[in-house]
Amino acid sequence: MRMHNSSRILITGGSGFIGTNLIDYYVSQGFAVLNIDIKPPRKKDHQGLWKECDIRDYSDFRRLVSEFKPDSILHMAARADIRGKELRDYSSNTIGVENVIKLSNEISAVKKKSFLHQQYWYVKLDMRQKMKMIIVQTLRMERAK
Repeated sequence: MRMHNSSRILITGGSGFIGTNLIDYYVSQGFAVLNIDIKPPRKKDHQGLWKECDIRDYSDFRRLVSEFKPDSILHMAARADIRGKELRDYSSNTIGVENVIKLSNEISAVKKKSFLHQQYWYVKLDMRQKMKMIIVQTLRMERAK
């Protein structure tokens, strides 16, 4: 099933496990996808979809989002461990979310935004169950808007 071929999806943190699978899914459905992440993609065929960017750097983040003009943002970028000692250790979570919200409100092309963080809520599921659940939840969020 092909979906909206003209839709443009920005995935922050798209180089992580969940982001990699979301990129595969949306590309297979005909979406234009951009992965913004501080780390390179896990898959070589995702290299052309990736722009290195720290979402805490508002001006660089804004420039990339403005150039791509996404109509949807899937925000995955986050520190997901529990080893941090202070709030600033999780600034990619706090400042990053703030920047995604600010940008999505400023850039008129953005119609939908979804925030998904994976920290420990699905530990007991196997990988196939995790990906199915994440994709279904993401699609439900998109349809609800």
